[in-house]
Amino acid sequence: MNSILFVAQATAQDAAPAATSTDAPAAAPAAAPTATPPTAADAAAPAAQQVQNAVQEHAADQQQSITQADGTTPPPAPKTEPPSLFSGPWVPLLLGIVVLYFFVFRSKRNEDRKRKDMLAQLKRGDRVQTIGGILGSVVEANETSVLLKVDESSNAKIRFSRSAVHRVMTEEKTDAK
Repeated sequence: MNSILFVAQATAQDAAPAATSTDAPAAAPAAAPTATPPTAADAAAPAAQQVQNAVQEHAADQQQSITQADGTTPPPAPKTEPPSLFSGPWVPLLLGIVVLYFFVFRSKRNEDRKRKDMLAQLKRGDRVQTIGGILGSVVEANETSVLLKVDESSNAKIRFSRSAVHRVMTEEKTDAK
């Protein structure tokens, strides 16, 4: 702000001596001032106008200095719209999570449901394999435990938790071995 005032004062001082130059022909004698002497605000108004003109000329020069190699000015930048909801780098990530949910988590849930149904349907005489690899026949099945006969010759029986049963062996799988 101070530099603008300094420029305004300097231009006002430069304009005053040019009017009273000794090289200019003598004009008619000036009338005696009958009004009040000029104030600082009256002197600053033309100077402010000159400063404003100088700023506009500088802006025009700046605009002209931005030219391409062939002498033409580049076209203005196109207006861009804000990104939409379904564009961006996070969309593939969300799609991947959805696919992961359907293939991994849902299949795991289905396997857990099948296992729970299998443990609920255990009955006497079923051949089962425990999570430790022990094979045996179900002798007794309670809500929380299962009694397995693991050796036919010695009639050895072991009690397991229901959750220790890995799978129920079917006739087809035992014949293949």
